[in-house]
Amino acid sequence: MPGGAKGAVVREDGSSAIRVELGELSFALPPTTPPEAVETIERLLGLIDGLADRTAQLHVALDSRVAIEQTKGILAERLGITPQEAFEVLRATARRRRLSLHALADAIVAGRAELD
Repeated sequence: MPGGAKGAVVREDGSSAIRVELGELSFALPPTTPPEAVETIERLLGLIDGLADRTAQLHVALDSRVAIEQTKGILAERLGITPQEAFEVLRATARRRRLSLHALADAIVAGRAELD
């Protein structure tokens, strides 16, 4: 399955039900469900799991980008420079302080950091 995800197929009460599980997702299938259908459901659960991971990554990236854009605006206004120049100042300061752009941007937006 994508992303190394692996579903589990569990037969409950002998052969009375087939339960397909992946993380918090769990489905009970009739015992007459063809093996190909069970495999397809497992594969789809794996795809869902991979998409959920990717969605979480994109949310983190978007949050980071928002903080950086806010910081560019703050610096541009404070220093009387263009947003592109503000980004260069932000990047140089982050490198000098050995911080990620996101960490420095968050600190500036929250008022916990000033530029040198």
